Amino acid sequence: MFLGFGVVGALAPLALAHAPPSRAASVITVSAQQLLDIDSGQLVAQPVVRIVDGVIADVHVRQPGEAVTYDLGAVTLLPGLIDCHTHLVGGEGLSPFGYLTETPARAAIEGVANAWATLQAGFTTVRDLGSRDLADVALRDAIASRRVPGPRMFVAVRSLSVTGGHGDWNELPPDVHVQRQTAVIADGPEGVQRATRENMKWGADWIKILVTGGVMSAGTNPLQADYTLAEIQAAVSTAKARGLDVAAHAHGEEGILRAARAGARSIEHASFLSDAAIAELRRTGAFIVSNPYTNYYILEKGTAGGFQGYEVEKSRQVYQAKLDSLRRAIGAGIPVAYGTDAGVQPHGINGRQLSIYVAAGMTPLQALQSATIVAARLLRREQQLGRLRPGFVGDLVAVRENPLVNIRTVEAPLHVVKDGVLWWSRPAAADGQAPQAPAAAKTAVASPGPVGNNGPPRPRPPSPVMGREPAATPKAPAAARPPSPSLAAPARPQRSPAPRPPAAPQEESVWR
Repeated sequence: MFLGFGVVGALAPLALAHAPPSRAASVITVSAQQLLDIDSGQLVAQPVVRIVDGVIADVHVRQPGEAVTYDLGAVTLLPGLIDCHTHLVGGEGLSPFGYLTETPARAAIEGVANAWATLQAGFTTVRDLGSRDLADVALRDAIASRRVPGPRMFVAVRSLSVTGGHGDWNELPPDVHVQRQTAVIADGPEGVQRATRENMKWGADWIKILVTGGVMSAGTNPLQADYTLAEIQAAVSTAKARGLDVAAHAHGEEGILRAARAGARSIEHASFLSDAAIAELRRTGAFIVSNPYTNYYILEKGTAGGFQGYEVEKSRQVYQAKLDSLRRAIGAGIPVAYGTDAGVQPHGINGRQLSIYVAAGMTPLQALQSATIVAARLLRREQQLGRLRPGFVGDLVAVRENPLVNIRTVEAPLHVVKDGVLWWSRPAAADGQAPQAPAAAKTAVASPGPVGNNGPPRPRPPSPVMGREPAATPKAPAAARPPSPSLAAPARPQRSPAPRPPAAPQEESVWR
């Protein structure tokens, strides 16, 4: 792994914390065998991406003998990926009561590790939808100031829930009270308005409202709409007054309709899309953020993997409906932004859902666009994120194969650049070719072993001595120059069916 630092001052529109003092311009150049134009799907041979102070200044074809900072070899370059639904703070695999045993300090430290795993997975930006104890705000700011490695974060602080809703502690008896800043209970338009303002006070970039019941909460029904139209409108209007948008957790038809009519910018999960819901989404222009991999993962692991019986049963009832709704949304032209709900499943495997999007009817290019240009549009950062073009942030991912032929190659990136810094290179790449790094770059020791079902191996955290600038354009050896690839459009792969969860006997519904 190679590490270097640049300056974030040029990223003022995206900066979420004060930039360090201005220094001399940081310039790096990155070359590879080919680059995927995320808009057209065309492959550009022998590209050079020049990044100045963390922003792309130029993309051109490499000239004979041209020296570059990093020659990544026989790889395909993509824009940095965006996950629009994560929960970075806290440990993995905790039961509902396990969350009560995790201290705020431990949850925050786990968040640092989760952010690093997410960056290694090629996701350079995330929208984090619900955290605890303001740890998401602290993590966002620490990443923005480059004190810890991780993706650029947009955070929602505490989710808004009705009494007895998806964010309430419904498992606990009435004489047990939990003093913990996770979801905030907000009933009525005035209560919702107050909670929205409190979240903005503490640094929220987004507001998340739990409109329906959920899969991972006892005693709630995903089909049941909990918040009224007036309550959702209170959140939307209050957020809009400060220039923020609302993400609405909504599984069932009525909840989706209310959220869309109230002006929510995104519908999370969108498991049960009716004709009326699709028509309303098309009318309002709201995005959906579908996360079928989460339910697949719960069904795959089951109670033996630590999930509660009601979580498994609800996932069984939601999974196929969510796939069907995703197919219908794709066919209707509803904008689908990529989101995984990482935190339910382990962090660092965010790319696995891309193949499900393809199985549901997207082309591989459309699946990649959902995690780049569509996601950037949802975040209202379409002029800064999601493309490898001049003026966009210097975020890019290098993968081994052409993802238009094999979308699963994106699940294990070889190199990740964020803000013009090469943060991650996979150890012992199969092609044996490490990038040509500047002599001043620091190398961290990576965990040995092949990539397995748990995602990429995690290196040790970066050394505190990080902070040196990359050396200016050292010459790459001539042997590293790969042959020019064909610019012909790749053959369209055969779509495979979406993965099916393990079979289970018919059981009585647990909706309640």
